[in-house]
Amino acid sequence: MIDISLRSDENGKALVYLDGPDARLFKILRKRLRSDESVQNAYILEGYASKLKADGDKVKLQRVQKLFPKIVGISYSEFLQIIDTSVV
Repeated sequence: MIDISLRSDENGKALVYLDGPDARLFKILRKRLRSDESVQNAYILEGYASKLKADGDKVKLQRVQKLFPKIVGISYSEFLQIIDTSVV
């Protein structure tokens, strides 16, 4: 289960909360990325990338993938590899 909430007291900062298998993946990613914020950014960007894929917007998808390392700390393909090898 994923819950995303916006913090108006922190300039609209989005926070992602997970439980069950999603929480296990969060812990794996946090160990690799070394911060909750990086993991949360990865989840948010992955959600956006999934929407762009579904919409067929290749230009915006490529932009998200290009920005992924700067925002998250690893490439989009590395992120997907971690998810693929960590899924229950």
